Amino acid sequence: MSDTFPDLLTHFEQFLTLFEQLKRVAGEPKRLAEFYSESSTIRDAAEKVEETAGDLAYNLEWFGSKRLGPVSSRFEQAWEEYREQWEPAIRYGSMCSDVPDEAAEFRKLRPYDKYLAAFSKRESAKHEEPDPKHDEFFDPVRHDGALALSLGIDHWRGEIHRAKVVANKCQIALDAFDHLRDIIGIDIADIFRRWREAPRFLVPAAVHTKDGIEKAPLNDLLDDAIRAYVCGASLAAIAMCRAVLERVVKEHYITDPTERTWTDKSGKQREKGLSELIVLAEKRFEYLGTLKLDEIKNAADGILHRYHGRQPLSVSDENAIIDYMQKLKTLIQKVEG
Repeated sequence: MSDTFPDLLTHFEQFLTLFEQLKRVAGEPKRLAEFYSESSTIRDAAEKVEETAGDLAYNLEWFGSKRLGPVSSRFEQAWEEYREQWEPAIRYGSMCSDVPDEAAEFRKLRPYDKYLAAFSKRESAKHEEPDPKHDEFFDPVRHDGALALSLGIDHWRGEIHRAKVVANKCQIALDAFDHLRDIIGIDIADIFRRWREAPRFLVPAAVHTKDGIEKAPLNDLLDDAIRAYVCGASLAAIAMCRAVLERVVKEHYITDPTERTWTDKSGKQREKGLSELIVLAEKRFEYLGTLKLDEIKNAADGILHRYHGRQPLSVSDENAIIDYMQKLKTLIQKVEG
C-alpha cells in the first residue's frame, strides 16, 4: 500500500495555507456566503481554496491509500471543518453571484440555513450505481464499486455467445470471478463497503519517520490491519490493531525501556503487559483517558475469546473493530513531534 500519489502531500500543505487565508479574510462561513458576491477579496480566496480542495478530494479518492504520511496534525480537523461548514458556504455564495440581479430574492426563497441542511443531507447520501448512458468512467466518490463491477460482469455474461475467442475470454474471467466469490469466499460488495468505512490514517511526521527514515514496521502493521479488515479477516484485523496499539504506546508514549519492564522474584527482567503500559501512558498524558484504550483492547480480546469458543462474529464485533481503528487513529495523530 503506497503512502501517497506524487504531489499529494503538497496539496495538503497548499490547502492548509489557503484555508487559513480564507478564514482570516472571511471570518466565518455565513459571512462568506453573504458577502461572496460583494467582496472580490473573499471571492478570490474562496475560489483558490475550492480549486485546491477539489484537486485534493479527487486525488484522495483516486490515488490516496488508507494510510498517508507524513501529514500535518492540523490537516484532518481543518479538512472536516472545510467540508462541513465552508464548502457549502462557498457553493451558496457562488450560486447567489450567478444571479446578481436576483440575489436578494434568491436568498429569501432559499435561505442559507436551509441550503446548508440540504447540502449536508446530500453529501451523506449513499454511493450510487453508475449510469453508462452518462458516466464514462468509475468515480469512487459517487459510485458504488460493487454495482460498477456487476454492471460490466453482467454485460460480459450476455456477450459470451458472440464469438468463440471473445466468449472464451469472458467465460474464463467469469469463472475466475465466480471462484473468487463462491469458493475463496470474497464478498466484493463487503470489500467496497468496508473500504469506505475504514478510517483514513493521516500519519504525522513524528510517527511516520524517525531520523528521516520511514518507520516501515509500523506502516506495514497499519496497512495489514486495514487490508485484513477490508477483506473480511476480522480476527487478523484485531491482531494487527493490537500490534499497532502496542508499538505506538511503546515508541511514542512510554519511550524509556526501563519503564517497560519489571523485575521478578528471581531478579529476571520481564516485559510489562499492554494493559500496564496503557495505565502508565494515561497517567503521563491525561488526554489519553478519553480514548479508553484498555476498554477497546479488552473488547477485542473478548471477540477473540468468543471466536475460539466457536461463536460467530457479529455486526457489533465488526463495529468494535472500526472503533478500535478510530481510537488508534486518534492515538497516532496526538503524538507530539
